[in-house]
Amino acid sequence: MEIPQYYPKYEPIYDIHKTYAENADFGPFLDENLTPIPARIWAPKEEWIDFLGYKIASPLGVPAGPLLNARWTALAARVGFDVITYKTIRSSAHLGHNHPNVMYIDTEGALTRGRWDETLKSAKLKPG
Repeated sequence: MEIPQYYPKYEPIYDIHKTYAENADFGPFLDENLTPIPARIWAPKEEWIDFLGYKIASPLGVPAGPLLNARWTALAARVGFDVITYKTIRSSAHLGHNHPNVMYIDTEGALTRGRWDETLKSAKLKPG
């Protein structure tokens, strides 16, 4: 099965030009009139796998970092992620890193295991 290319056809849902707090308060940035959520293609239930006692269609999940609040976790579920980790629990309050807390990198092609030793440089503009 071919995985569709999401970006640059559709804009990212996290705005790297905003702070973590602004993304949490106003995101995810998704206009479903412009960026339709693709229909999920489900495997037959007999092919689902056991994960901690639950049958799931895919072990692919989303870690706590990009799921800023309930709107973000709801979107992750709607687009088809089966394993969703909502929040990192800490013993004391911890604000998000200062802006920029996410950035584009300047690279040619996919970052595969064979390229892990490369030095990465931040990009001035988003790719595309």
